[in-house]
Amino acid sequence: MPKKIALDWDATELRLVVGRTSTSGVTITDMAVVPIAEGESQGVEAVVRAALEERQYGKLPALVTIGRGKAELRQLQLPPVPDEELPDMIRFQAVRDFAAAGEKAIIDFARVRQNDQGVEVVAAAIAPEQITEIAKVRAADAPAPERMVLRPLAAAALYVKHRDTDGDVVLVDLLADDADIVVLRDGKPVFVRSVRLPRNPAGRPAALAGEVRRSVMASNAGNVETGSRRIVIWGRREDHLQDIQQLSERIGLSVETVDPLSLVSTDDAISQSGGSHVGRFAPLIGLLDVDASGSPLLIDFLNPRKRPEAQSQRGRLILYGGAAAAAALLLGWTAWSSLNSRDQRIEQLSSELAALKPIVAAAEVEIGRTERVDTFLDGNVIWLEELARVAEAIPPAKDLILTSVSANLPQRRGAELTLAGRVTQPRVLDTMLDRLQDDQHRVIGAGINQESTEDPYPWVFQDLRIVIEPEVVREMRDAKRYLAEQDASEPDTASEPDTAVEEDTSPEPDTAVEEDTSPESDTSPEPDTSPEPDASAESDTSPEPDTSPEPDTSPEPDASAESDTSPEPDTSPEPDTSPEPDTAASVADSAEPQEDSQ
Repeated sequence: MPKKIALDWDATELRLVVGRTSTSGVTITDMAVVPIAEGESQGVEAVVRAALEERQYGKLPALVTIGRGKAELRQLQLPPVPDEELPDMIRFQAVRDFAAAGEKAIIDFARVRQNDQGVEVVAAAIAPEQITEIAKVRAADAPAPERMVLRPLAAAALYVKHRDTDGDVVLVDLLADDADIVVLRDGKPVFVRSVRLPRNPAGRPAALAGEVRRSVMASNAGNVETGSRRIVIWGRREDHLQDIQQLSERIGLSVETVDPLSLVSTDDAISQSGGSHVGRFAPLIGLLDVDASGSPLLIDFLNPRKRPEAQSQRGRLILYGGAAAAAALLLGWTAWSSLNSRDQRIEQLSSELAALKPIVAAAEVEIGRTERVDTFLDGNVIWLEELARVAEAIPPAKDLILTSVSANLPQRRGAELTLAGRVTQPRVLDTMLDRLQDDQHRVIGAGINQESTEDPYPWVFQDLRIVIEPEVVREMRDAKRYLAEQDASEPDTASEPDTAVEEDTSPEPDTAVEEDTSPESDTSPEPDTSPEPDASAESDTSPEPDTSPEPDTSPEPDASAESDTSPEPDTSPEPDTSPEPDTAASVADSAEPQEDSQ
């Protein structure tokens, strides 16, 4: 907390209080009264500087209070005006009503009352030259005073902050030769007065009682109930017994005393200091107590209330501009980052594309070669299959005869089969067209004409074209290639079921042989059933039973059985039938390649 010093003086003494200030209050660390000898040649300025230098307070920030006699003070009644226009209205009124207030006068005010009927304030004015003279009391190198407030209202601010202010409260601050009287009504100063008291101590209580009585009457407090009015004297009760007695007898109000040190925090060394003059420190203690937090009761000539200045938009504009600049920078950085990442991605893809170009070029060459091969093979139609299909689809000979069949490869792009013939009736041709048309064959029919009624086939058709598109040829070729690949992958697994069949059919080899060979050869039962030569039959057939088991165990019949794919080929004993299935299987296997080559 910063340490500050509060100063107040009159013609007889200098009063100073030092404390640590904060928004919560003040902690008093030092206080003193320095007498000023009458006729002091060096004046107040020398006394103040010497006292501060002796206590090493010359560099502390200073707060100064001035008496009621150094400023012109008046109560002003104003019409209802907005708060921001009130300072200008008071200055305008003060120039008219104040005797010494000019255009350069410093004017401040404290608000007393404000309602729909108007505004009432206590205003004070002081000349700038007088403020300069007061500020000179400190050394030239000392900081300028931070505040210069009206002394009676500084003490009132202390009381309002710490005590109840309902009703009328008359605050009396007794100085060496003067007395400050402030009448508070519900915490607002309605009357402020400073009076001169006689130096004779015997006459002071009676003079004070008279001045207080006149101040109460001048403040129009007569409309307030007596029980709600009280008089407060700053100081300790034992120091003001005569004053309390005189005020109670003459005015008839309750009188109490308030020690200003009891309202604030103090160091241990300060609690009993101040002597009989502790009440005189109330304005200084009050000024330090409300310095950080402020008070609406203070009239401060160094910080007067002014019309609120138009709030500068510079900070807001700077903030908006900074925010806009930051947003622009953020957007710019985001855009740059995005573009940079995309540039890097483009570079990466470009390098990958450059690496793929040779591969693509080689692939394009292969694709071109493959396309030429496919184009050549698009005309490689298996005419035997197509003719077989036509033979299956045409009606019987009693309804139709073909007079011409021609095949054509138009630039090796697909194939065309052109038919010409005669039919007994037109509907026969329609039936044939429906049979020849499918997903792979497109039939283009020619007109049909009747040439003779006597001919059993009177209706003639020409140029009936069966078109096979090159795409169809290619699909058929691909399908055959797929089937061939599937067949090539099956022999390893096909042998397993054959072996299983061999084991299952082994108990009945003779029956299997008879079933397999019965349709193939009529001579197989002759050796078994010949009755003519008994002896020769015995000699011929005697080795057969001996050798019949040998073919069963030999692997040769197994191989023939695998090629026959019959369910019971394992025990075929006759060598005559085994080569026939093998030859048939080889012929069947070689049929497809021959058709492809055709």
